[in-house]
Amino acid sequence: MSSKKAKKPLYEQSTQFRHWRFSSSQLENIRTQTNASAVERVKRLLTEESALRETEQTDSPRPPPEEIPYLIADEELALCRYYEAMIRNFPGANFPDEVKATAIVYMKRFYLRNSIMDYHPKTIMMTCLFLGAKTENNIIAISDFLNIIERISREKISRDTIFRHELPVSQSMRFEYAVHHPYRASFGFFLDLQNFTKDLTKLKRIYEKSKEYIGTSLLTELVFIYQPSQIALATIRLATKTLETKLDINGYIRSKFPDKHEKLTDILDDIENTLTNFSPVSKDQAKEIDRKLHFCRNPEKNPNSALSKKRRADKQREREVRKTKRLKTLRDQQKELESVFQ
Repeated sequence: MSSKKAKKPLYEQSTQFRHWRFSSSQLENIRTQTNASAVERVKRLLTEESALRETEQTDSPRPPPEEIPYLIADEELALCRYYEAMIRNFPGANFPDEVKATAIVYMKRFYLRNSIMDYHPKTIMMTCLFLGAKTENNIIAISDFLNIIERISREKISRDTIFRHELPVSQSMRFEYAVHHPYRASFGFFLDLQNFTKDLTKLKRIYEKSKEYIGTSLLTELVFIYQPSQIALATIRLATKTLETKLDINGYIRSKFPDKHEKLTDILDDIENTLTNFSPVSKDQAKEIDRKLHFCRNPEKNPNSALSKKRRADKQREREVRKTKRLKTLRDQQKELESVFQ
């Protein structure tokens, strides 16, 4: 009699486990390819834009498309990281950690397959935060959300800006909204460690510190490479070191995972090394990349560009042509009916 097949853990049944796990080299290759494709596309569109502007004889000169210093993959990643950090530190709405974590993961997934030369991360950041709030059942009215954004950024944001980008973001994520992040796993370890130590005061300090490290981990590649439980355990181990507590976390790991202890230790070491060596993107770095981005943004995404105006005019002409054809068809049908009844 065959034994029943063991049921997979919940995380291993998730779309995150199946579709959003990569090695460091895979991530680098994906971003390099996305960037190269964007540069080729934007250069072609800027050439078309330049020709249209010459025809219209505009007074705002721009460098020729072939002379523009286009962004490289590392610059795109750096600007994304800067706006991811803005989500993490987002004030004014009292969003819980889970909402911010989900929004950051959405943003990471979106920019694996999209370029900031097509979609500015400021807009995508706001869209991901709004989507993340809905996913984590922390729904906020769009009017209230926009009021918070405007109060912080002092910029008037249209609700259409958020709604218009919800579909591209969702499509890029394959409509896979569920996110498993380390906060829940960290809380599980906090509860389990209460069977390992009776010093709850010390344990609570470790748990709170581990959540700070989880916030840092969300700004790295770790969420694509390791399981949430592995990241959570690494942050707890790192917190015990940082706070210089006497909790025997390595003893806990050996007793909890006796058959996987050595391999797990290597994973935790790598996660810890990433966290301790993490360096945030400064505001000056972000500004420099943003200045460079100004000259190499996709003109099709700018409603005021000559290319966008031409595209809209072309679509309007197409609509007029289709309308004229439909009217002609209706008139012909009417004449045919009239001839039958004469």
